[in-house]
Amino acid sequence: VATALSLRTVFRRADPPEARTRSAPAAPTCGADGSCRGALVSSDDLTAAEKDVAEAASEAKSELLANLCREFRTPMTAIVGMTDVVLDGRLTPEQRECLGVVAESAASLLGTIDDVLDLSKLEAGTFDLDPADFDLREMLDDALHGLAQRAHAKGLEFVCAVAPDVPGAVVGDARRVRQVVAHLVGNAVKYTVRGEVLVRVWVERRNRGVVWLHFAVSDTGSGIPADRLKAVFEPFARADAGARRSAGAGLGLAISARLVALMGGEVWANSEPGKGSTFHFTASYGLPAAGAGRSLPPVPGEPRVLVAEPHALARDGLADLLADLGARPVLAATAADAEREAGAEPFALALVSPALPDGDGFDLAARLAARGPVAMMLPTVDPHAHTERCRRAGVAHLPKPLTRGEVR
Repeated sequence: VATALSLRTVFRRADPPEARTRSAPAAPTCGADGSCRGALVSSDDLTAAEKDVAEAASEAKSELLANLCREFRTPMTAIVGMTDVVLDGRLTPEQRECLGVVAESAASLLGTIDDVLDLSKLEAGTFDLDPADFDLREMLDDALHGLAQRAHAKGLEFVCAVAPDVPGAVVGDARRVRQVVAHLVGNAVKYTVRGEVLVRVWVERRNRGVVWLHFAVSDTGSGIPADRLKAVFEPFARADAGARRSAGAGLGLAISARLVALMGGEVWANSEPGKGSTFHFTASYGLPAAGAGRSLPPVPGEPRVLVAEPHALARDGLADLLADLGARPVLAATAADAEREAGAEPFALALVSPALPDGDGFDLAARLAARGPVAMMLPTVDPHAHTERCRRAGVAHLPKPLTRGEVR
């Protein structure tokens, strides 16, 4: 079967009357029975003037989109702000529920407007990064806080693990890194019904004042068919309707791919339908001057911190966080292990998860409180019920995922 052929084609235009004859490469298109049904012709026959017109039209489209987005954004910002003000007041449960839907829908629409504005700038080539020194871990803490709340509300485990050798501070556009992370993690939470969402960051390589970081966002969602993995990074593209469904505009991944390219990196995905997906991206960052890398100094004395957490990845992430702060983490997967470690040597702080495989975390916290300070690591869902149990047990509480500032 031939894989390529040459076609002699006559192109005709009505205004002005004109005919051009030229050869163009073509590839046959075949039916299921192997018969040739036609040919796909590849041809670029635009004159310089026609290319100028096409480019001007593209620029005009981008400018129109940008202007429309700015016009839409102003009233939408007012709607979001005023809705939040009303939600802070006294409302009936029905009113609060209705206004909650309004606030969520308005925030979603505002996000779509921002996405369209960003995409129009990226396509027009007018999008510039704004590099500056920033603390990578603090940026991740801020970016993931609200997303962790959404994950916990769905009953998902949410873990962020940053490798110890990742620099404390880097030079880059913090806002755009956060935007890419938020898009990828937001999708992971959206499309995962049960299980976990895991965010990992590690150093891929270093060279002469530049560090390449690798970010990976994994979920246990429905997965994406292999033939759709590349397409999901195109504007308005969707994965197979039977796998991942959403009311979003389908712009987040397309914008993320373009932002990552501007940051000198790559973006790709691995997925297995029915088991989940992992989205990766790499980016290069400068390293600031010596002494500018750590916003929080290490705690003195290398205090011993006991961690009772059944989830292995969450446990390892906490160990890295505590080590980065200068503490000495002692890890336990069960209540029995935690009590054994607590009896072996005094601890400066105990961090306890509420759900342990061999007992109730609150009961363990109450027993450990007789030996030293204890803080429960609580999901953000149903906070009032959890904080009341902490009060009765006489222990403090911190929201998951823990941040360096809160633990310190």
